[in-house]
Amino acid sequence: MCVLSGLIIALGLSLADCPEATKPGYNEMTGTEATQITLSKGRIGYDISCLQEPQLCIRRAEALCRMGYTMIDQPQRRPRVQAYVDGKIQTIHTDNPNKITVECNN
Repeated sequence: MCVLSGLIIALGLSLADCPEATKPGYNEMTGTEATQITLSKGRIGYDISCLQEPQLCIRRAEALCRMGYTMIDQPQRRPRVQAYVDGKIQTIHTDNPNKITVECNN
């Protein structure tokens, strides 16, 4: 595990430098489960479930998709939840704020 992992999360720093956060599966540090999915045209994405709070889903997406990511649901049809990330409010459009689906930008 990354040294001072709780501090990394509390300060809103990137988890991309924590090797265990950049792999699919359960991550104990964030309490998130990430499952790799294959999207159309062979693109890679992840279903990420977070048991604690939506912010941790976003942090995990950042770690898994180092080049950035796009949330892939239909935001116009979903309720919203907000999370404080990187000093700003992010809006997550989902019917379940504890689960997001992202597509990695390669």
